[in-house]
Amino acid sequence: MLKHRDAIVRLLTDEDPVTIDLTKRQLVSFGPTIISDLRELLACGNDLVGGHVQDVIAEIETENAEKKLEALCADVASPQVLEEACWLVAQFFLPGLDVPAYAKRFDLWASELREKTIATQSDLSRVQVFGDFFSKQLGFRGNSENYYDLKNALCLL
Repeated sequence: MLKHRDAIVRLLTDEDPVTIDLTKRQLVSFGPTIISDLRELLACGNDLVGGHVQDVIAEIETENAEKKLEALCADVASPQVLEEACWLVAQFFLPGLDVPAYAKRFDLWASELREKTIATQSDLSRVQVFGDFFSKQLGFRGNSENYYDLKNALCLL
């Protein structure tokens, strides 16, 4: 529980944008250890405070993911480390991403793809199975109107 909860709420609802910004910077400086306390603040019933708190949580998660990613990239020693790095990149661009839920979904897709490709004889037929799986079965597609949109790279529908 935040030690100065009421004071933080008052500061985040102050009329002075500089005060609000300084308060948010100070909260961000505490890093990931304060996130659970900040989540409690989301339930305070004040939408303005909730919005500021969400901004702070997103910034902390982004900074934390960036630091972890930099440390991982220094020494990618295994496929598991590479996978963790990929999840950190996703968290960087999508703060609040439910990584365990998506990891479980990806594991299910991998299992299904393994079953579909086990009997294939050539690389070309495996590529065709992959293409059909992602485009036809799962419905993944890019935004041809905006090819460079980040959401294309993140496979967001």
